[in-house]
Amino acid sequence: MAQQLGVARGTVRQALQELEGAGFIYRLHGKGTFVSSGVIEHNLGAHHLSFLEQLVKNRIPFKASILEKKISEASPPISSLLGLEEKSDSVFSIKRLRSVGPDNLMLSENHVAYGLYPEIEKEDLSLHSLYAVLENRYKVKLAWGRRIFEARIAESDVAEYLGISLGSPVFFAQQLVYAADNRCIDCAYLWLRGDKMKLSVTVKRNPASDLDIL
Repeated sequence: MAQQLGVARGTVRQALQELEGAGFIYRLHGKGTFVSSGVIEHNLGAHHLSFLEQLVKNRIPFKASILEKKISEASPPISSLLGLEEKSDSVFSIKRLRSVGPDNLMLSENHVAYGLYPEIEKEDLSLHSLYAVLENRYKVKLAWGRRIFEARIAESDVAEYLGISLGSPVFFAQQLVYAADNRCIDCAYLWLRGDKMKLSVTVKRNPASDLDIL
């Protein structure tokens, strides 16, 4: 391949590693390298608070479209999760669609306390990560997050946005992101296409001495 392309072997090797990391190809020991089915893998164990950050790391080109953004009264359960007073505090909400190539992959809804981040609605969140804006403009020290996944079927609005049939399988996730002081900063709801994304996690085994073995 290096000879055909007129480049160094190291360049080809690096390109293949990046394509594998992005999920476009996979390797089988002793058999070779093959083109994947087009399903993007998201590693749940990676040190990223958002799917967007992992797409950027894996150099996967994507597009983010803003479907809706608004400022409204805090209502349950979002008010409770963000530690706000119901109806007296305001919430900034934004709904976005992430696409890779011709495929709409993920629909997301994010909710943050507007009183803490005034004028955040003026930020272009189709180009910039919400978390990058919170860290760089508002000096929030994001520390950790929690995702709860469920297997669901696509209802009418989700199916329409993702470009799939009504009742198709989707991953649904509630994502909560916390600052260093353990205050919930963002409450998000995510819908991911089940036919275009797969989730993985890397686990490590504890030494046998740490296990209670009978």
